[in-house]
Amino acid sequence: MVGLLLPFGQGFAQLSCDAPPVNRSGDLVKYLNRKGAKQRPATFGDGESSMATEGWNDALCLYLATGATVQTLQGVASTKLLAPSVGLLIYYADVATNPVVRGQLIRASLERRTLRLAFFPAETAAAKGCACQFFVKGGELSTVPRRGASELPRQWDRTLRVDWQAPAISRLAVQAGLSRDAANQVLESGAK
Repeated sequence: MVGLLLPFGQGFAQLSCDAPPVNRSGDLVKYLNRKGAKQRPATFGDGESSMATEGWNDALCLYLATGATVQTLQGVASTKLLAPSVGLLIYYADVATNPVVRGQLIRASLERRTLRLAFFPAETAAAKGCACQFFVKGGELSTVPRRGASELPRQWDRTLRVDWQAPAISRLAVQAGLSRDAANQVLESGAK
């Protein structure tokens, strides 16, 4: 395999393959790592991380663009690895159309009440846009709105997976320790 090795830390790295292999399902495998390797975040900058994003190259780009210390995650499911100092998680633009990503981000925000979420705007970064695409196209971080978990449903594309949204949000809210009343308030605010 030939590609770019992305070192995260503590023995964890990902290989971004020049010619990605195909898995058993026929999908391209974007990154490879050692079997059984424990995921570890990487940090760019000095001091405590104040923000995070998915992807090694996107975290580096965000750090270079802002000068703030940035933590990188390997994927949306690894939000539990966020440093306690991270107050802002900036994610890819496709969150509005991807229910799996939405669910994971809602869970992270509900588990960490002080965590704010932001998404690179698709108008600037493209439909699945990330930090690299956003900044290459002239995006300014100050234009990226920050949201709490209760504000997320207002940003979702209402035509996508409507059957999924309410039950999933309610289940995630209860799993995160919110009462049924609080979960219903999150749903009601999103429906407005």
